Amino acid sequence: MRTNTFNHEIPNALTGNYAKHNFNLVGTLNISKTLSVDYSGNYIVQDITDRATNALGLYMSSADAFGSFMDISLIKKMYKTSLGYKTTALGGNRTLTPDEVFIVPSRDDTEVRGLSEYLWNNQEKHMQETSNRLIASVAPQWKILNWLTLRGRLSADLTADKENYKQSTERPNAFFDPSGSYSVTQRRYDILYGDIMLLVNKKLTEKLALSANLGWQGRSESMLNMRSYTDGGLTDENWFALQASRYQARTEYQTQELLKTAYVGTVGLSWDNYLYLDVTGRQEKTSTLKEGGNTYFYPSFSGSFIFTDAFRDPLPAWWDYGKLRVSYGIVGNAPSVYQSNVVYERSSNNGFTTDHVPNTLGNAALVPETTKEFEIGLESKFAKNRLGFELTYYHRNISDMLLETPFARSSGIERMWLNVGSMKNYGVELNLYGTPLLSKDYSWTTTLNVSRNYNEVTYLVEGVDFIQNAGWGGDAAILRSVVGRPMGDFYVQVPKKDANGNKLIDANGYYINDSERGMVGNAMPLVVGGFINQFTYKNFFLDLLIDYSIGGKVFNEIYHYATGQGLTPKSLENRSTERGGLSYYFPGNDNGGKAVGIDANATAGPGGERVYHNGVIQEGIVESTGQKNTQIVPVDRLLANTYAWGTSGTQYSGEVSIFDKTYVKMRELAFGYTFPKSISSKFLCNNLQLSVFARNLFYIYKAMPDYDAESSIGTNWTNQAQIGGSTAPTRSFGFSLRASF
Repeated sequence: MRTNTFNHEIPNALTGNYAKHNFNLVGTLNISKTLSVDYSGNYIVQDITDRATNALGLYMSSADAFGSFMDISLIKKMYKTSLGYKTTALGGNRTLTPDEVFIVPSRDDTEVRGLSEYLWNNQEKHMQETSNRLIASVAPQWKILNWLTLRGRLSADLTADKENYKQSTERPNAFFDPSGSYSVTQRRYDILYGDIMLLVNKKLTEKLALSANLGWQGRSESMLNMRSYTDGGLTDENWFALQASRYQARTEYQTQELLKTAYVGTVGLSWDNYLYLDVTGRQEKTSTLKEGGNTYFYPSFSGSFIFTDAFRDPLPAWWDYGKLRVSYGIVGNAPSVYQSNVVYERSSNNGFTTDHVPNTLGNAALVPETTKEFEIGLESKFAKNRLGFELTYYHRNISDMLLETPFARSSGIERMWLNVGSMKNYGVELNLYGTPLLSKDYSWTTTLNVSRNYNEVTYLVEGVDFIQNAGWGGDAAILRSVVGRPMGDFYVQVPKKDANGNKLIDANGYYINDSERGMVGNAMPLVVGGFINQFTYKNFFLDLLIDYSIGGKVFNEIYHYATGQGLTPKSLENRSTERGGLSYYFPGNDNGGKAVGIDANATAGPGGERVYHNGVIQEGIVESTGQKNTQIVPVDRLLANTYAWGTSGTQYSGEVSIFDKTYVKMRELAFGYTFPKSISSKFLCNNLQLSVFARNLFYIYKAMPDYDAESSIGTNWTNQAQIGGSTAPTRSFGFSLRASF
């Protein structure tokens, strides 16, 4: 069978392009009655220009942030001069075009430079990536006897990447040292896999059957990364070549290798096609642990009982199928490559070579992380298989968890890989499925999936009080795992409280933060699942996928900084009398002093001071007096000091930007047509199908306002606890033509 797909995406960023070709070939070569070869090949070509950058940099620091009064369209036109250089501010760097400069008040200079820099980085720094990947395998099979087969497999996953990175010249070489740069990176990542297995499938008696296999597996991974780049700028403006380097062009070379081998064996017994027992063993060896401690054995067993076949007569006729299954297994997870190596890093400066301890130190005492899992399940089908369910309970104990653990800098390192502790996971999964409608011309099948998972950190090694999984915004929000709690609790600065639970406020009207952080929620969802429906009418079909997640918290870092800059609907609250703002003035128009309240209809203060109408009084008790707080605070200052980067003794809080992540989403919708055999055969196809689809369509419900609940980056669970590292979410639309031969 041969397939070919092409994917081209229109970017939702300022620049960029993405194209992908995928060629696939699968088949079997029958050499003789006892000898055959299965083969497959998949060739993938990707061309990527200017990957989209995330928008977090526009909000997260005073060097980049822009406010609500910024004329973005004007700066988009002005960030580059007519000669192609970066636009400077009046009084700044010398320029060949003095009439093309930013003229801005000093208080706005940082915002203008930040946005201009962001636009320059997007429009004048270009990355061109090309990736060629080949995934291929051959699997010869020799049927020695009717019940004995020898099978081998050789496969390769070979990837070759090339990247060209060009940074345009920012300033005239006539006035300044050269700017701009060029680099080229070539990367190879090769995975080679092989196995040889002896397979037994023999009926011992009329009802007793044996299946077994014994063999060896091996996997090798190697990486080569070579990067060459200019140093000191480009001597010829915008000549993107290594020869244009002001100083000697540099080259960095990196290699990485990994080898894993294993002896594996499985024995299975079945009785009368309704009772099954399987036992497996795996002796694995890895190069990521030191010699002498790099082999480990993992056993498992599973059993299943199809009781509807064993007790057919006593059961009602509408009960078509019933199976009970149980399993127990041990699985290992060895450290990643070089995590157990204790080595020095070497560097040179002005001709002197030095060896030093790296910031992250390896650990030769590491052992594999071990997971022991028990699972039991029940599966049943009814009414001629039109209704059914699968119910599963699982319990996992994970010991010797591998984690990069922070250390005090006084120790000489910042982090070290450790086996830090243990945790348990347990939960229930339920699948309900059925076919409510079924006839010759139409059908409706539906599946509902519900999953509830619990986890708990049960042990941490001595000296480790908690695991800090992540931190964002200068540790405005921290993700921790603590013994006795589910992993992934959010800890933030919280207001200090008196004995009666009242929040304490300083003399300036701001909350006083407690010296200890408070736990304000957990990142893990309570329930996740999906709802799948497929409708058919003759050769037409309609597929709908809805998925959902209930519970769990997320830190919305984009919202955090945008609100502090006055860019969200939240920041409009109390901005005026109509929006709930209190009226006040500063005595003597001293904006650095304390605000004094005044009637909303007043046009001036007692001394002719300017009157403002955006005041707020925070609820709480003044710590120094024990009295109810009455101090007015301008809302813009309050927002800037609440939705801020980092930590402080007063007001700063990450809690205000932690939201419930519950959502129900229309994930995918597809409509298509399967051509009849009379048409597909004319194209030499066994099957021919045309469809249109749409993905990530809309939310049916979401708890978090304004933002996409899944605008996180990466699939790691800690990345899913933060919004801000990704690009803007997209809907995708397309069509598909599938053919099999």
